[in-house]
Amino acid sequence: MGEVRPFRAAQRGPRGELYRQEDGVRVGALRDGTLYAEARLAALVHGSDDHSLLPVSTLRDGAHAAGERFGFEVDDSVAAIGRLDVAAELQFEEGREGLAFRHALSLADGPWAKVGTEGKKRENIQTVSFRSVRGRTILMRAYDKGVESGLAPAGELIRFERQRRYRKRSELLVSAAAELDVAQLFVGCELESLARVTAEVVCDAWGAIDRLNELVRWGWIKAPKADALAGFLVRRGEGHRPST
Repeated sequence: MGEVRPFRAAQRGPRGELYRQEDGVRVGALRDGTLYAEARLAALVHGSDDHSLLPVSTLRDGAHAAGERFGFEVDDSVAAIGRLDVAAELQFEEGREGLAFRHALSLADGPWAKVGTEGKKRENIQTVSFRSVRGRTILMRAYDKGVESGLAPAGELIRFERQRRYRKRSELLVSAAAELDVAQLFVGCELESLARVTAEVVCDAWGAIDRLNELVRWGWIKAPKADALAGFLVRRGEGHRPST
């Protein structure tokens, strides 16, 4: 006989749905009868101890694993994705480099998003979050995966994940997920300008102005543009539209 697990009573969520949470996987039923499973893909397919990033093609395996938890087979040709987190991991030889990366990210001023930090104590930052300008929706976040999972010392393994949500009328089918342009899905309009930057320098406003002077001397930008950017730095960009 197989292992008999104790039954866990379902809980009621804020939208009236019923759900159970076990081994890092949340399964539930919405009021309209829709069944859902929510978890890291690796945890759903291989178990809660697996913290790896799986390719998008593995979503089919995730649909089948969800079906096993529901007790019946799931047809991946009709199974849909309500939320998809596209993630990348950055490995640093020294923890202070990972910390500097999070500090630089927390000061980024990208369009369509506002940046905030969580778990900030002295110089340490646990998480940098990008939220929608007009709401509280988290668009993406960077956090210390090494500390969170016990896989690496502080600052050496940073996970940067992009959270994509799809309304019911525009949900993606699992069967079509392999055709997604994952790179474009990750960058989007919020990171497009940052993705074109070849290097970042972590510094204060005066250090940034020194950097602008270097770029003028090297001929990378013209003096009028440097003046405009320096004014933006000193005035902190107040008065512009959120997209700017």
